[in-house]
Amino acid sequence: MITSASGFNAVLSGYASEWWNQNTQFVGAQLAPMFRTGEQAAAYAVFNKENFLNRPVGIKRAPGTPYSTSNMQLSEDTFNCEDRGHVVPVDETQRKKYRNQFDADFAAIRRAMSVVRYNHELEVKALVDAGAVPGATPSTKWDAGGTPIADFDAAVRAFRDGSGLSPNTMTMSQDVADVLFRHSTLVDLFKYSQVAVLGAEDIARVFRIPRVIIAGEYQESAAEGLTSSITQIWGDDVVLSHTVDTPDLDAPNAFRTFVWTEDSGGEDDIDVVVESFTDDDVRSEKHRVRHNTDVKTTGSMLVRKLTSVLT
Repeated sequence: MITSASGFNAVLSGYASEWWNQNTQFVGAQLAPMFRTGEQAAAYAVFNKENFLNRPVGIKRAPGTPYSTSNMQLSEDTFNCEDRGHVVPVDETQRKKYRNQFDADFAAIRRAMSVVRYNHELEVKALVDAGAVPGATPSTKWDAGGTPIADFDAAVRAFRDGSGLSPNTMTMSQDVADVLFRHSTLVDLFKYSQVAVLGAEDIARVFRIPRVIIAGEYQESAAEGLTSSITQIWGDDVVLSHTVDTPDLDAPNAFRTFVWTEDSGGEDDIDVVVESFTDDDVRSEKHRVRHNTDVKTTGSMLVRKLTSVLT
């Protein structure tokens, strides 16, 4: 095991970071891309459509005169990164069951990462569900016929009118995607093609949007002790957003996940860290997966929903 005196485990941290960035059924990191910051808490500029659209005209300069100038109308919010993490033990007797000792550690990291990513997913979902995010409900549900293309086009027009930008990301649950894959209006568009079964790329072409994300994670919605009730985290809403994964903090983004690098790995490609330590009382090696983050809305005009599209 490669560890430092503080417990930092470079090998498992690299593995955990790769797991974080994999294209899994979690979609929170795609809707709220990571921004690695050197400060734990600070102010940031939120998207302002006036700054984006109000561009000076008549910039021709006469000799001896100054160039045109403009002043930004800034609005701000603040982020405050907080420590989040989960510990998974690897018991010595359990480790012996694995042919390679590292396999037990990798399995533990996957379990811990599932918890960390699940909590991040819920944070992003809470922002999407906030009252400030506008939405519209189709008059006829999509699984009862409906007009998904017309509903989508209306939402895109409202999105553009409100922000000056078009959405570039469409996020939906597997349940919604399954309905669209079989919806007659979509299937009919491909009847003369060689496409037998529609996929996410086909939905993107139909709706003329660069990226379609299908969320597949579930949650237990019943209170502890009650009959189990497993539901999809993203339900039957469709989320339209403008999302760009870039280190440019001023780039238009609906949401961002701020990661304090000093306490979250300190490397450009690491968003989580693993710290390993031995607990002799329970004869286990414990792996703590954690990072210091805050998930924020960075452009409230850059997200819109189609709500309750299914019956």
